Amino acid sequence: MATYHFPRFSMIAVNFRSMDFLCARVYHNRLNEIRGRSSDVIQAWTQVRRRVIIPAVTPTNSTATVQPRRERLLGAYLFALCVYQIGIYCWPSGPPFILDPRAGIPVLLINRFSFDNKVIYPVEWITATWLVIAAAMIFFRGRFLKSYLIAEIILAAPTAYYIFILAMRHGGDFAPGFKDLMLTAILFSVFSLVPMGWAVQRIVARSNRATLL
Repeated sequence: MATYHFPRFSMIAVNFRSMDFLCARVYHNRLNEIRGRSSDVIQAWTQVRRRVIIPAVTPTNSTATVQPRRERLLGAYLFALCVYQIGIYCWPSGPPFILDPRAGIPVLLINRFSFDNKVIYPVEWITATWLVIAAAMIFFRGRFLKSYLIAEIILAAPTAYYIFILAMRHGGDFAPGFKDLMLTAILFSVFSLVPMGWAVQRIVARSNRATLL
Protein backbone atom coordinates (compact mmCIF):
# COMPACT_ATOMS: atom_id res chain seq x y z
CA MET A 1 0.00 0.00 0.00
CA ALA A 2 1.40 3.33 -0.94
CA THR A 3 2.34 5.91 1.76
CA TYR A 4 1.55 9.49 1.07
CA HIS A 5 3.48 12.33 2.59
CA PHE A 6 1.91 15.68 3.19
CA PRO A 7 4.72 18.18 3.27
CA ARG A 8 2.32 21.03 3.98
CA PHE A 9 1.12 19.47 7.22
CA SER A 10 4.74 18.66 8.17
CA MET A 11 5.67 22.30 7.78
CA ILE A 12 2.71 23.32 9.89
CA ALA A 13 3.82 20.92 12.64
CA VAL A 14 7.33 22.30 12.50
CA ASN A 15 5.99 25.82 12.69
CA PHE A 16 3.86 24.92 15.72
CA ARG A 17 6.92 23.42 17.40
CA SER A 18 8.96 26.52 16.66
CA MET A 19 6.19 28.71 18.00
CA ASP A 20 5.98 26.58 21.13
CA PHE A 21 9.74 26.88 21.60
CA LEU A 22 9.62 30.65 21.09
CA CYS A 23 6.70 31.05 23.45
CA ALA A 24 8.45 28.97 26.08
CA ARG A 25 11.62 31.02 25.66
CA VAL A 26 9.72 34.30 25.87
CA TYR A 27 7.85 33.06 28.92
CA HIS A 28 11.11 31.96 30.54
CA ASN A 29 12.77 35.32 29.83
CA ARG A 30 9.72 37.17 31.11
CA LEU A 31 9.68 35.05 34.25
CA ASN A 32 13.37 35.76 34.88
CA GLU A 33 12.75 39.48 34.36
CA ILE A 34 9.87 39.44 36.85
CA ARG A 35 12.00 37.53 39.36
CA GLY A 36 14.84 40.03 38.92
CA ARG A 37 12.53 42.95 39.49
CA SER A 38 11.02 41.26 42.52
CA SER A 39 14.47 40.65 44.03
CA ASP A 40 15.45 44.27 43.36
CA VAL A 41 12.27 45.50 45.01
CA ILE A 42 12.76 43.21 48.00
CA GLN A 43 16.40 44.25 48.34
CA ALA A 44 15.53 47.94 48.12
CA TRP A 45 12.74 47.49 50.67
CA THR A 46 15.09 45.61 52.98
CA GLN A 47 17.69 48.37 52.78
CA VAL A 48 15.06 51.01 53.52
CA ARG A 49 13.76 49.05 56.50
CA ARG A 50 17.33 48.51 57.70
CA ARG A 51 17.99 52.25 57.55
CA VAL A 52 14.77 52.89 59.45
CA ILE A 53 15.42 50.29 62.13
CA ILE A 54 19.17 50.88 62.45
CA PRO A 55 19.93 54.50 61.51
CA ALA A 56 23.33 55.16 60.09
CA VAL A 57 25.90 56.48 62.51
CA THR A 58 26.75 59.98 61.40
CA PRO A 59 28.79 62.72 63.12
CA THR A 60 25.56 64.61 63.81
CA ASN A 61 23.97 61.92 65.98
CA SER A 62 26.95 60.20 67.62
CA THR A 63 30.43 61.66 67.49
CA ALA A 64 29.30 65.25 67.28
CA THR A 65 27.19 64.81 70.41
CA VAL A 66 29.89 62.99 72.34
CA GLN A 67 32.53 65.64 71.68
CA PRO A 68 30.66 68.59 73.32
CA ARG A 69 29.87 66.42 76.34
CA ARG A 70 33.56 65.98 77.01
CA GLU A 71 34.13 69.72 76.73
CA ARG A 72 31.25 70.22 79.15
CA LEU A 73 32.91 67.94 81.66
CA LEU A 74 36.03 70.11 81.50
CA GLY A 75 33.89 73.24 81.84
CA ALA A 76 32.11 71.79 84.88
CA TYR A 77 35.47 70.92 86.43
CA LEU A 78 36.63 74.49 85.90
CA PHE A 79 33.42 75.77 87.49
CA ALA A 80 34.23 73.71 90.59
CA LEU A 81 37.69 75.29 90.67
CA CYS A 82 36.06 78.71 90.36
CA VAL A 83 33.91 78.01 93.42
CA TYR A 84 36.98 76.98 95.42
CA GLN A 85 39.06 79.98 94.33
CA ILE A 86 36.28 82.51 95.00
CA GLY A 87 35.62 80.89 98.37
CA ILE A 88 39.29 81.26 99.33
CA TYR A 89 39.36 84.90 98.22
CA CYS A 90 36.18 85.63 100.22
CA TRP A 91 37.77 84.37 103.44
CA PRO A 92 36.87 86.83 106.20
CA SER A 93 40.41 87.51 107.40
CA GLY A 94 41.97 87.29 103.95
CA PRO A 95 42.84 84.25 101.83
CA PRO A 96 44.92 81.61 103.65
CA PHE A 97 48.22 81.70 101.83
CA ILE A 98 48.89 77.99 102.04
CA LEU A 99 45.42 77.18 100.57
CA ASP A 100 45.70 79.70 97.73
CA PRO A 101 45.83 77.83 94.40
CA ARG A 102 47.59 80.88 92.92
CA ALA A 103 50.06 81.23 95.77
CA GLY A 104 52.95 81.80 93.38
CA ILE A 105 51.41 85.04 92.06
CA PRO A 106 51.59 86.96 95.39
CA VAL A 107 55.06 85.50 96.02
CA LEU A 108 56.21 86.82 92.66
CA LEU A 109 54.56 90.23 93.11
CA ILE A 110 55.98 90.69 96.62
CA ASN A 111 59.52 89.40 96.13
CA ARG A 112 60.22 90.56 92.56
CA PHE A 113 58.16 93.73 92.26
CA SER A 114 57.61 94.74 95.93
CA PHE A 115 53.84 95.16 95.47
CA ASP A 116 51.46 95.20 98.42
CA ASN A 117 47.94 93.88 98.90
CA LYS A 118 46.40 96.81 97.01
CA VAL A 119 47.84 95.28 93.86
CA ILE A 120 47.83 91.61 94.83
CA TYR A 121 44.11 91.33 95.69
CA PRO A 122 42.87 92.81 92.37
CA VAL A 123 45.26 90.58 90.45
CA GLU A 124 43.93 87.52 92.29
CA TRP A 125 40.33 88.50 91.53
CA ILE A 126 41.23 89.06 87.89
CA THR A 127 42.52 85.48 87.71
CA ALA A 128 39.31 84.22 89.34
CA THR A 129 37.18 86.22 86.87
CA TRP A 130 39.13 84.86 83.94
CA LEU A 131 38.59 81.32 85.17
CA VAL A 132 34.83 81.91 85.39
CA ILE A 133 34.76 83.24 81.81
CA ALA A 134 36.86 80.35 80.49
CA ALA A 135 34.71 77.79 82.33
CA ALA A 136 31.52 79.32 80.90
CA MET A 137 32.82 79.43 77.33
CA ILE A 138 34.08 75.84 77.48
CA PHE A 139 30.95 74.51 79.19
CA PHE A 140 28.33 76.26 77.05
CA ARG A 141 30.12 76.72 73.72
CA GLY A 142 32.98 74.21 73.72
CA ARG A 143 35.42 77.00 72.82
CA PHE A 144 38.37 78.82 74.36
CA LEU A 145 40.36 75.62 74.87
CA LYS A 146 43.56 77.02 73.39
CA SER A 147 43.07 80.40 75.04
CA TYR A 148 42.48 78.74 78.39
CA LEU A 149 45.55 76.54 77.97
CA ILE A 150 47.84 79.47 77.15
CA ALA A 151 46.45 81.60 79.99
CA GLU A 152 46.69 78.75 82.48
CA ILE A 153 50.32 78.11 81.59
CA ILE A 154 51.08 81.79 82.27
CA LEU A 155 49.10 81.88 85.52
CA ALA A 156 50.51 78.56 86.77
CA ALA A 157 54.15 79.48 86.09
CA PRO A 158 54.60 81.55 89.31
CA THR A 159 53.16 78.74 91.44
CA ALA A 160 55.43 76.21 89.73
CA TYR A 161 58.36 78.51 90.51
CA TYR A 162 57.17 78.79 94.12
CA ILE A 163 57.01 74.99 94.47
CA PHE A 164 60.50 74.74 93.00
CA ILE A 165 61.78 77.21 95.61
CA LEU A 166 60.11 75.25 98.39
CA ALA A 167 61.64 72.02 97.15
CA MET A 168 65.15 73.47 96.78
CA ARG A 169 65.28 75.52 99.98
CA HIS A 170 63.04 73.28 102.09
CA GLY A 171 60.80 76.19 102.89
CA GLY A 172 63.35 78.97 103.25
CA ASP A 173 61.79 82.40 103.53
CA PHE A 174 58.42 81.31 102.20
CA ALA A 175 57.08 78.39 104.25
CA PRO A 176 58.47 76.21 106.97
CA GLY A 177 58.38 72.69 105.78
CA PHE A 178 57.51 69.56 103.88
CA LYS A 179 53.76 69.62 104.64
CA ASP A 180 53.39 72.99 102.98
CA LEU A 181 55.27 71.74 99.95
CA MET A 182 53.01 68.70 99.61
CA LEU A 183 49.81 70.72 100.08
CA THR A 184 50.91 73.32 97.57
CA ALA A 185 51.91 70.62 95.07
CA ILE A 186 48.53 68.88 95.45
CA LEU A 187 46.64 72.15 94.92
CA PHE A 188 48.82 72.96 91.93
CA SER A 189 48.14 69.55 90.40
CA VAL A 190 44.38 69.74 90.92
CA PHE A 191 44.08 73.39 89.94
CA SER A 192 46.52 73.58 87.01
CA LEU A 193 48.07 70.31 85.84
CA VAL A 194 44.87 68.28 85.59
CA PRO A 195 42.81 70.85 83.61
CA MET A 196 45.80 71.71 81.40
CA GLY A 197 46.30 68.05 80.52
CA TRP A 198 42.57 67.71 79.94
CA ALA A 199 42.57 70.71 77.61
CA VAL A 200 45.55 69.36 75.66
CA GLN A 201 43.77 66.03 75.23
CA ARG A 202 40.64 67.70 73.90
CA ILE A 203 42.62 69.92 71.51
CA VAL A 204 44.50 66.91 70.12
CA ALA A 205 41.25 64.93 69.77
CA ARG A 206 39.66 67.80 67.85
CA SER A 207 42.61 68.13 65.50
CA ASN A 208 42.63 64.37 64.82
CA ARG A 209 38.89 64.41 64.15
CA ALA A 210 39.27 67.35 61.77
CA THR A 211 42.05 65.47 59.94
CA LEU A 212 39.87 62.38 59.51
CA LEU A 213 36.99 64.43 58.15
